[in-house]
This record gives sequence, structure tokens and C-alpha cells, in this order.
Amino acid sequence: MGGRRPRGGELDRRRWRAPRLEVGEALRTLGAHHQILCVTHLPAIAAVATRHLAITREVHGGRTLTTIGVLDGDARVTEVADMIAGGADEKTARAEARRLLKAGKG
Repeated sequence: MGGRRPRGGELDRRRWRAPRLEVGEALRTLGAHHQILCVTHLPAIAAVATRHLAITREVHGGRTLTTIGVLDGDARVTEVADMIAGGADEKTARAEARRLLKAGKG
């Protein structure tokens, strides 16, 4: 695996002024030729991901357990809706999450 690998900071250095969905599409385009791992709390960017992972942490007996799981289907809609509404399970947030996922083809 040779060649130049773009880094996330390059997006800032290029001063992209595109709407978030377009930034997500740019990341998807880069992902066609490079492996991209993007950590985001922005629903419009999460919606264009090919795969959506959720990272959770729990403390048990003074030890922290971190798990990573793949979200798809309704779990993904719920997660994107949570990004939109900040934890509130609102119908409008779920509708917007579905719209973003459909628009982003994620």
C-alpha cells in the first residue's frame, strides 16, 4: 500500500466551504481509492458513510469496557436521529434521519 494518504486535517487546510452533505460525498469519493475512518457527530456526514460504526463505553467494577458495533437499518436511523435531536426521540428527527440517509445513499 503505497502512495500518498490524505489526512482529515487536509479538509480544513483546503478550506472547503461546501455544505456538510457535500463534504460527506467528498469523503465517500476519497473512500473509493483510500480507506477512510471519519469520527463525526454531524448527521449529514454520517449519512453518506458506507458503514456506520457506534462506539460505546461502559464502566464495570472500575474497569472501562469499549465496544464497537456496526449500525444498520433502524439502529442507524435511531443513531442519526439522535445526532439531530440530541437524544430526544422525536418523530421529526427520525424523519430527517431517514431523509439524510436516503439522500446520502448511506
